Amino acid sequence: MDGNGLVVALEGGGSKTIALAVEASGQVVASGRGGSSLALYVGEKGAVQAVEEALGAVAKAVDPGDVVLVAGAMVGRGFSADPSDVVGRLFPTARLLPLHEGNAALRGATLEAAGAVALSGTGAFGRAVGEAGREGHVGGNGPLVGDEGSGHWIAVEAIRRALWSRDGRGPATALVEGICRHYELERLGWIIGRLYGEDRMNRHEIASLAPVVVEASRAGDAVAGEILAEAARLLAAQVVAAIRRVTEAGDAWSGAVPFGCTGGVLLGSPELRALVAREVASFVPEIEPREPRLPPVGGVAVEALQAVGILTDEAVVGTLAGSLPPGVGGVLARPVAGSWTE
Repeated sequence: MDGNGLVVALEGGGSKTIALAVEASGQVVASGRGGSSLALYVGEKGAVQAVEEALGAVAKAVDPGDVVLVAGAMVGRGFSADPSDVVGRLFPTARLLPLHEGNAALRGATLEAAGAVALSGTGAFGRAVGEAGREGHVGGNGPLVGDEGSGHWIAVEAIRRALWSRDGRGPATALVEGICRHYELERLGWIIGRLYGEDRMNRHEIASLAPVVVEASRAGDAVAGEILAEAARLLAAQVVAAIRRVTEAGDAWSGAVPFGCTGGVLLGSPELRALVAREVASFVPEIEPREPRLPPVGGVAVEALQAVGILTDEAVVGTLAGSLPPGVGGVLARPVAGSWTE
């Protein structure tokens, strides 16, 4: 890629779709954002529109002829929008590189192609990739039968526990007040209409409660702390199962297994990251926890740069991390001093 060339990183998920135009130096020069590109939730037309919005904003901000490659990681491949038509129309001279969303998450969290990662955002999964390329992917089955430990799971559990508290079936918890404040409810019982009514919340709106649970736990609320501890156990179980799949397939790691956490919930809670790492290490002592460096879309950008021959050294990664537009990592809560991730 010459000095004028650009790569575009596209990450499509159940909550949002993000596109970044990146120079060889790692500098992000343009970005775009759309809604969910998961057709299971928004339909094929809505999913394609989200990709169009994200990539279209980038195409307007740069010379499309400068884009040599578009790397796309679409969550729930086979259920998400196929970006190829949009890419071909907006960037006709660019090559399209499809990526697995789990590999992008792993690369962003650890900067490695082989290792393990836990992702908790609106949804959740655990993934592991061995040094020979064998893969294990566990979770990500949606809010009805999966996504354990996700922002949606944490939010639903918090609402459940708050209702138990109101009914006298559980201990008192600050989550009652926190839920009412977050959703602007006069009383907790009104949450039922927001969950089941004609104008009921979508899964992303429900999951937006997760940082309230994090903050309540930080303030010493025992119920919130129990919810996060259980979320950590559920997330770790997915990672451990993914690692087991890799080893059962005959693959391995020559040393410690690089391990990282990503997704809005985990990026926003150093405490939860530490809990997950501790749980994984209790079953797989050989893990090496890594400080999260980039959100999943940053991992897509790294893969794209490497695919066109750019060495993604510390300088490039630092430039990329420092030029990401606000909010692309979905950080949900402030960092805590003294955490293992500092």
